[in-house]
Amino acid sequence: MEEISPQLESASGDTARADASLPGGFGTFFLAIAALALLRIALGFISLPDSALPAVNILLAILFVAAPVFAEFFGANAPWKASRAAMFLVGGVACHVLFGYLTLKSGGVAAGVCNAIAQMGLATWCVGLGALLGVGLRDKNLLIPISIFGAAYDFYLVIAPAGLPGAGLTKHIIQTAPKVFTSVAAQVPAVSSHAATGRAEVGTYIGPADLVFLAAFFIVVFRFKMNARLTLMLMAPVLVLYMLVVLTTGIALPALVPIGACILVANWKYFNLKRDEWIATIGVAVFCAAFLTWGMLRKRAEPTEPSPPVSAPASQGSVTTPAPTSSSPHQSRFRTSRENTPDRP
Repeated sequence: MEEISPQLESASGDTARADASLPGGFGTFFLAIAALALLRIALGFISLPDSALPAVNILLAILFVAAPVFAEFFGANAPWKASRAAMFLVGGVACHVLFGYLTLKSGGVAAGVCNAIAQMGLATWCVGLGALLGVGLRDKNLLIPISIFGAAYDFYLVIAPAGLPGAGLTKHIIQTAPKVFTSVAAQVPAVSSHAATGRAEVGTYIGPADLVFLAAFFIVVFRFKMNARLTLMLMAPVLVLYMLVVLTTGIALPALVPIGACILVANWKYFNLKRDEWIATIGVAVFCAAFLTWGMLRKRAEPTEPSPPVSAPASQGSVTTPAPTSSSPHQSRFRTSRENTPDRP
């Protein structure tokens, strides 16, 4: 297995960027998520005519998907160590929990501000957890089986092959306890036509696992001096398009599938697996494909119980008109909100 060179470990000082030709660092990450927080607060004071909502909310979805990708990417271009990652994780969780609680206990402008800070905490601990995973990876070749298995497992959780242990966990949580999911998910804000309340509405949620693995992959790409530019050029537009598909069609989409695919496509030439590593990697791919195929075939063969009625989805392009139900046909990590109750931070 390939080891990291001593030069990569030292990185020529605590303040050095992993790639000096690109901007980045811890300050860049916090500046980006702070700017998003300020915009989130400002959106709590905005209401627009119905005719303007589809276009504006699509633009907001693009911004609040693309901006975290860029923030994590440039934040990954920093001298990450396990101790720093742990600080991000602990501090982010504390901020997320504290200000999430204050959001529930307050209203109006105060709730909007607390919610925005809670979302900053969420972004921070996701990057911290991702960094712990990234700095612990000792061989860049492991990105291949990790990407394959991660995509398959995300598919397993989201698409839910029937009759298998733990299958459809994400889907089940969203259907039976949506507030559990929304309390730990990243929010993509939206505007509406009714009077502004001081707290931005939520159009879509992004599961934290996607942000964690995205940060981990970015950090590994920088640590092993792989093709960071091409990785970002592929990742940002693909994830934005992914979100737009969910918003406009309601199709369930596991996000680790495109994340892993972009990492492998952008950096394929940097992998140099030996014969036994290729055999093991192919074995992982075959096992994942066989497992998911069996699960999907079993799902079709088994009788299903009638599902409780759900409301019709909103019209295409609109992410601001909630239906009066806590269930949703949107059951991917990238999930469109359908709650009529106040959103959780």
